[in-house]
Amino acid sequence: MSKINKRRINIILIFIAVFLLIPFYIYCEPKYTLNLACGEPLWTDSGIPAQTFKSAVEYLTNGDIYIRLHPSGEWGGGSKDCLAGIQLNTLDMLVTTSSLLSQYTDALYMFDVPFLFKNSLDPILLSFKSSTEHTQLMKDALEKASQESKMKVLSATTIGRRDIFSNKPIESIRDIQGLKIRVISNPVQVDAFNYMGLKAAPLPYEEVYNSLRLKMIDAAENSPNAYIEMRFVEGAPYYLQTDHLSNGMAFFMSNKAWDSLPGSYQRIIEQCAASAMNASSLWGLGASDYHLKGEVNKSAKKMVMVTPEEKHILREKVLPKLLDKYSEAIGRDVLEFLAENDEVIANWLKKNKANK
Repeated sequence: MSKINKRRINIILIFIAVFLLIPFYIYCEPKYTLNLACGEPLWTDSGIPAQTFKSAVEYLTNGDIYIRLHPSGEWGGGSKDCLAGIQLNTLDMLVTTSSLLSQYTDALYMFDVPFLFKNSLDPILLSFKSSTEHTQLMKDALEKASQESKMKVLSATTIGRRDIFSNKPIESIRDIQGLKIRVISNPVQVDAFNYMGLKAAPLPYEEVYNSLRLKMIDAAENSPNAYIEMRFVEGAPYYLQTDHLSNGMAFFMSNKAWDSLPGSYQRIIEQCAASAMNASSLWGLGASDYHLKGEVNKSAKKMVMVTPEEKHILREKVLPKLLDKYSEAIGRDVLEFLAENDEVIANWLKKNKANK
């Protein structure tokens, strides 16, 4: 990628709002059309990076590549079906939760582990060297993910935060004990919530809204943004700010679509995916606070904040058990990176080393 193109990427990220809303080149017939799906509406954790990526690619290729967006399940089927479509080459691109990749590889497993990151900024620092480039640690993870999943994994990071919400009253952290909570169908997520004292119930994302309304489950967990956009507040008006996990998101591309592009356009695709994810991760930090203080605070019947001391106690209770079971999948390099500024992980590594 030339220095000129890198500068153009930076420019588009600075003026992202403008580029998302107005055309910026004279229309010409595209040489390549790629279908990009995301399971949520456009102004959500998957929609924002999808829109940003579309704008950047079309701008940097002067319209030679056209990205056709399919938000809100428009492509058909759930996120799992779309990911299968990427692998089968029936869908070109997808932005969705990185946890779905765990059925193929553990390369991005660090984004699946509740309480692994001390705060929402740490996974972003782990992922990006700059606004247009991944760290070497993340480059290695993406390469491994691509090889083992047999699809092109272009970029990954976390966006925002996830909290717990319930259709049963919550006055404090103690009130979540015994609640039946919907979780992503992932062993580490199931274990984490069970260790917290809840009853984890894996359930497809598309079924969460009705399950909360019909009280088939007591609680669910997701981002403040999704809580409002997906109207989960209607079935779960009690909100607990646990900040137990950030939304792991990834850009996927089918090998067929990737191989159809010349090398110069492949480099643009890679740079734009990284840049879109970087910009979206920073957006997510502010968006979470905005939604919590705004719509969530106004819409929820009760909103309870978990104090830093309470969260530390939860991490000390849950995280060492998860590391005992999943440290190999997470990766020693990731744990050592985080341990530099995390006492809980540093203590686990010291104990683990002593036991060997």
